[in-house]
Amino acid sequence: MSKKNQKNKFKVGDHLIYPSHGVGKLIDIESIKINGFELKTLIIFFEKEKLTIKIPTTQTDKIGIRHLVSKEKMQEVFETLRGGIKKLKGMWSRRAQEYESKINSGDIMLLAEVLRDLTRDIDDADRSYSERVIYETAIYRLASEYSVIEGIDLEKAKEEIISIAKDKLIEPGSEEDTKTDNFDDDFDDEFEDEDEDEDEDEDDED
Repeated sequence: MSKKNQKNKFKVGDHLIYPSHGVGKLIDIESIKINGFELKTLIIFFEKEKLTIKIPTTQTDKIGIRHLVSKEKMQEVFETLRGGIKKLKGMWSRRAQEYESKINSGDIMLLAEVLRDLTRDIDDADRSYSERVIYETAIYRLASEYSVIEGIDLEKAKEEIISIAKDKLIEPGSEEDTKTDNFDDDFDDEFEDEDEDEDEDEDDED
């Protein structure tokens, strides 16, 4: 694709993904002059935050702004949600950073991995506040894109995605024990993290 086409690949009315904000709508393409040079900018509106951002078209690739994925790609996302949960070791603060990095990457598959891994036991009373926030953010980001793709209400999209993510927890014959994957408590207690890692290592040896 030529550089010219790269700059004109978005049209007014398109829903776009801005990695650190999620789904927004391109409401205008404006030309401004800076030091005698004309610069085209995308004006993107984010409904939830009531936020409008102006982005130079020359920066869209660097930022990672993209179109919504196809319905076929969304089916791959659902397969990821149904996949096996991967345990991340180490302190919760580090794991949280990794989850947040995936959420803000703009990559819908990485977003699905976060939701897949945090769905287990999320309703338990001992889940930390920060874990719940990351979980809810992942749901909102994924549901927002899915709702626009399918033309359905956001709440309905959330319900469907949560249902798909929880399917793996009740599959007959599953070897996953939904009560053994303990996450950290609030305040990132380092000593409790170390104990948890030791317990997991013993389980691996068994």
